[in-house]
Amino acid sequence: MTLQKLWFYARPVEQTLRGLREALRRCADASGEGRGGAVLDALHDLAVSSGDLVQREICQFLLERGAAPFLR
Repeated sequence: MTLQKLWFYARPVEQTLRGLREALRRCADASGEGRGGAVLDALHDLAVSSGDLVQREICQFLLERGAAPFLR
């Protein structure tokens, strides 16, 4: 496997991890413990303001899973 081929396969993973890191950083900044409604607000804000499709999809996924207990 060449370095170019490795980079081709690693690039989407890097984007996903970068988006996840940003979502987690925003959630931690929004609330000291990273729990509750502040986290959902931070995820929603990031999903709405993000121009990156991968970032938006990550935030929407986390928001759906995190809001499920509140909606029951």
